[in-house]
Amino acid sequence: MIVHLDYRMSGVGSASCGPELLEPYRLDEKEFKFELSLLPICKEDE
Repeated sequence: MIVHLDYRMSGVGSASCGPELLEPYRLDEKEFKFELSLLPICKEDE
């Protein structure tokens, strides 16, 4: 299994090929917390 977690990525509308990302969708915080839980979905994956 491969998991990629990207911090502060800007998608479409990120001024790379269009207008800047709208303010409500920006991550401007200097500090934040993030949690992720990965659970098996099949009995044999446990």
